[in-house]
Amino acid sequence: MLITFLDNSHIIYDGSTINNKPLDGAEKSLIYLSEALANIGHVVRVYNNCYESIVINDVSWQKINKIDATHSDVWIAHNDPKLFDLVNSNSKKILWLTSSGLKLARPENFTAVMKHKPTIIIQGENHINSIPDGLKSLDASIIPSGNNPHFIENESLLPSITPKALVTTHPLMGLDWIINLWVQYIHTKLPWAELHIYSYTLHKAMSGKKIPDIYDSILKLVETNLAYNIKIKSPKIDIEMVKEIKDMRVHLYPSHKYEVSAFSLSETQVLGMPAVIRPLGAAIEKIYNGKTGFIANDESQFVEYSTRILSDLSFFNRMHEESKVINKLRSWDKVAEEFLQVFKSR
Repeated sequence: MLITFLDNSHIIYDGSTINNKPLDGAEKSLIYLSEALANIGHVVRVYNNCYESIVINDVSWQKINKIDATHSDVWIAHNDPKLFDLVNSNSKKILWLTSSGLKLARPENFTAVMKHKPTIIIQGENHINSIPDGLKSLDASIIPSGNNPHFIENESLLPSITPKALVTTHPLMGLDWIINLWVQYIHTKLPWAELHIYSYTLHKAMSGKKIPDIYDSILKLVETNLAYNIKIKSPKIDIEMVKEIKDMRVHLYPSHKYEVSAFSLSETQVLGMPAVIRPLGAAIEKIYNGKTGFIANDESQFVEYSTRILSDLSFFNRMHEESKVINKLRSWDKVAEEFLQVFKSR
């Protein structure tokens, strides 16, 4: 089967980029799925904003602004239904959403979906809520993304003597809430604990470089509170990121009602790191409440759960061990098989 991905992400990448620089979950997902499909014998090509035309791990990467393809057994548009306009074909069309469906309400996107009527593949139950009502009658399937192999293929966490908390959330999606809880409550209870925030944008600003004005408020909040053992770090490629966070005890995740994937939370759950989240968005689909993490219904619970995991090593170890047993590893080979079932059934 000839399978063609169409992606117009502003990020310049191909299959090799995942080993050279940090990528968002959406781009990593496309790389892993395309390679998984190629591994089981299909001919796979990706048209995107790549550096150059190249074949990597049996996947052909080509520039989308030079697309000349006229045939494919399946066309998979990644997040952008307008990409179907680039091909004149009646073959199967899949709109694979790894980001919010809210943007499908934009007139140009809504029109494209109604014109091509693709099968829509979404990440989970919460994702459905972001799809415009006028499109919910179209064929759709839920296929969650697979687990990052770099996080699967690792040994147990080894928490440091200094309790460390991990934060990976986007600076504009609840980071201010986390920082305020840390400064007002968690640091007061555990003044030796550290909060490690991984953000390319904030790290860039802390290095003296210019960032968009929209980040001014959160940047000021961070800079004002660095004395509370807040560390700003730049994300790493996956293999290095795993090594760097293996001594941390808890993933503090503020969650967001419009979040549909929670990629980084999925990664740390597979690693066996307990998490504390709010009952918002896709995050609630990623943990087993009370076993691999906690859903905190208010600030008081969030502080209580976070503090206990950070301060009680025996409690952490119990959650970590249980997490390794409970968390079902979801391979990208399994995801590829589920995509194939959709290809064959539509």
